[in-house]
Amino acid sequence: MKKLFRAIMFSITFSLIISLFASCSGNGKANSEQDNSAAVSTEEELVPHLEKRDLDGFELIILYFSNRDDNYDDCEFNTDELTGERVNDAFYNRNRAIEEEYNCKISAISVTNWGDVTTKVRQSIESGSQDFHIAAAGIHDICQLAVEGSLYDLNNLDGSNLALDQIWWDQTAIRDISIANKLHFVTGDIIITDNEATWAVYFNKDIIEELDLEDPFTLVRNGEWTIDKMMEMAKAAKMDRDGDSQMTVASNDRWGLLAGTYEGITFMWGCQQSMISKDANDMPSFRFMETENVNAWQKVYELVCNGDYTAEGSQYYVWNDPNYHDVFEKNFVNGNALFFPSSIMYVSNAEMRDADIHYGILPMPKYDENQAVYSSSCTVYWATFLTIPILNNDIDKTTYVMEAMAYRGYKDVTNEYYEKTLKNKRFEDSDSTEMLDLIFRNRTYDLSAIYDWGGSLFLYPYMIIDLDPGIAARVEQNISSYEAEMNETIEAFKAME
Repeated sequence: MKKLFRAIMFSITFSLIISLFASCSGNGKANSEQDNSAAVSTEEELVPHLEKRDLDGFELIILYFSNRDDNYDDCEFNTDELTGERVNDAFYNRNRAIEEEYNCKISAISVTNWGDVTTKVRQSIESGSQDFHIAAAGIHDICQLAVEGSLYDLNNLDGSNLALDQIWWDQTAIRDISIANKLHFVTGDIIITDNEATWAVYFNKDIIEELDLEDPFTLVRNGEWTIDKMMEMAKAAKMDRDGDSQMTVASNDRWGLLAGTYEGITFMWGCQQSMISKDANDMPSFRFMETENVNAWQKVYELVCNGDYTAEGSQYYVWNDPNYHDVFEKNFVNGNALFFPSSIMYVSNAEMRDADIHYGILPMPKYDENQAVYSSSCTVYWATFLTIPILNNDIDKTTYVMEAMAYRGYKDVTNEYYEKTLKNKRFEDSDSTEMLDLIFRNRTYDLSAIYDWGGSLFLYPYMIIDLDPGIAARVEQNISSYEAEMNETIEAFKAME
């Protein structure tokens, strides 16, 4: 299990991190913008629904995980200076406006190793010291803190100023990640890395034009962008360019699809197949063997594991081989693949910005045309959520500043990131910007991926690595351990009164 965890983490890490250079420090193009578009408006009360207060110099300290110095992790919590880059400056102006308006200070402590946020929260509780007020990291990293009783239930927090029913808090996340109506994590407009970690499909426009394939944007609009359609187009795009009668990733061969083991999960989410459902009492249960889930898996497996037109990374390189990124994943930017699922963050990396190909973005394909909406999710490793450890002895001021940050993020930061940077800078066509709206409109979260009960997060990746589509046998073999760990979590949450 540890080897597979490392394999998936390595794959996702390379996809999201290695070549990311679009950062809060900006690039030449971004730094040329010296307007005041990111400035906080002063024409209205800063946060109208919060009574204006003097917080008497209160310093809010946020502990957060970041090993991506050139991404948004650092500036979304506290950036020290204006750089001329829109998103950085929007965060800077937000925080400085809140500090000035309410006589407080926003500070941040970063850690750079996976698991360090969880470790530091535990150490703080054991020592009885309050070194920070909020902890933030990928939700998979910090979820066990909730099971241990180390975090406040935000749904039942005395003295809280959080308006959790408002649009600046992700309402779908609040719905999906609670258990027994207990909520320990939130995300939303207070940050943007949850958006950066959202999954989508990139495609090569040049290949579409060369082969006279159907326009993917039109397929999406007509509700015809499905797993079957993706397979059909991937088959058409495949080409043994070097004529050696074999498809390889280290040559100039052209693939229909590049995929990793994580796509076993992301394509299932695109088919609206979460591993978990919840009842009227907010209690989760597994749904692997429901007919819809089994049928979707058969299609996803056929798509990802057909080596004729799909290059699946684990079949070529072990998890720690640098060639996974340097050879396998570069096939897309080098023009050797039609489709490549990855995070929204991928579009900002240096390789994509410098690529000679013309590309667009699409939502994850539906299971079939009867599926009502396109669906997406985000990697639980890098989607940042915020939580409040139980040693926090100033809930009033903590949540006051936290709510102000979320509201002003909604008013000032999201537009700079989403409309002016992601849409207008990262894509060259209005079609892709329309697709982004669809991608984010129906983003859901899967509790089983978050908590990985009994190793359930790895059910689909293992079957992909083993080239084994037999979901019934795998579930029968593992369901008892899945359910045992899930029930432990449920009982822990029910005991939190």
